[in-house]
Amino acid sequence: MSGVGTLWQILPRPIRELPADLVGTCMTVVATTLAVFLPILEETPVRVPLGLAFVLFVPGYALVSALFPRGRGARRSGPRSGSGIESESEDDGEEPRPDDSLLSWPLSLEASLTGGERCVLAVALSVSVVPLVGLVLYFGLGTVAAQPLVGALSAITLVATLIGAKRRHALPPAERFQPPVERWITAVRAPVSAAESRPAAAIHISVAIVLLLAVSSIGYAVVGPQTGEQFSEVSILTETNNGELVAGNYPTSFDDGESHELVFTVENRERRTVGYTVVVVEQGVENDSVVEQRELKRFETELEHGRTWNHAHDVQPSVSGETVRLAWLVYLDGDVPESPSLENADYSTHRWVEVSAPAEPEEGDGGGTEADEDR
Repeated sequence: MSGVGTLWQILPRPIRELPADLVGTCMTVVATTLAVFLPILEETPVRVPLGLAFVLFVPGYALVSALFPRGRGARRSGPRSGSGIESESEDDGEEPRPDDSLLSWPLSLEASLTGGERCVLAVALSVSVVPLVGLVLYFGLGTVAAQPLVGALSAITLVATLIGAKRRHALPPAERFQPPVERWITAVRAPVSAAESRPAAAIHISVAIVLLLAVSSIGYAVVGPQTGEQFSEVSILTETNNGELVAGNYPTSFDDGESHELVFTVENRERRTVGYTVVVVEQGVENDSVVEQRELKRFETELEHGRTWNHAHDVQPSVSGETVRLAWLVYLDGDVPESPSLENADYSTHRWVEVSAPAEPEEGDGGGTEADEDR
């Protein structure tokens, strides 16, 4: 025990003075972050309970601590009239204590909460904050993966915890919230009071179970083992004059020998590192059948899960006709067949274009061109 006491004493004073409930909040954040970001812990059972507690309770509790630093019944010093609420400090006769920290600005309201009220409000705030953070990540990054979500929630939680600790420390000791751990344990162990009817107790328990099941599904979906659908998303983009990649403005016709730059993009959602081989082919199509195919380009890359690769390249078709299909055939892990096609590709995307036939000699102008088109 003396060794633990010595280690505690060498910690910085702000950490030693951090309230026990906020210490637990920070420890949960650190443990959850390690469970999500360390590969050795990623598939272990510890990730699920930690993640549930983190997603469903911890961010909201940190926000509650920042908003309500006072304990139950603790009010600002000074007489109050007409409040009708008992206060342990109303009869002190002291002048109101000014707040020295700018961090006190959100709490012009002087409400205080019991431990149970804090827990209920923490769950409600967590369930509200997590979807909002998810929406921000989706529109900002285009995905809602566990790692960026946990990282964003960790940052929010730690900032709120710091604000809560500062605001609580700015209050007199008698007014600060202190978690009544012993009283909670006693209340959990004690039987249901005779004053509380059985139907009321059953309703309370049912509501608690329904709420827990509802919000647990959200937490498990975020931090549980990622065993969902595995796929890769491929598409063709073009680059605008200001350098923005868009899914539009595609070339629809090529003159003989003309080339256009296109951007092939692939996003790895296979939940593993994948090697991609892309075969670019041009196909002359008649009556829904490929009558001619030529390979134009071939390129490769390797992507980790969640990463996206954009590859700009020039395309110069040589097969002429009104129904020429430019196809990008994607094969995983270098497994490319001898004759690549849309049927044997793991993934594919294509664009239809019209390619002008080569110019005929002068003596063949007119008739020769029409004959070629008839063929």
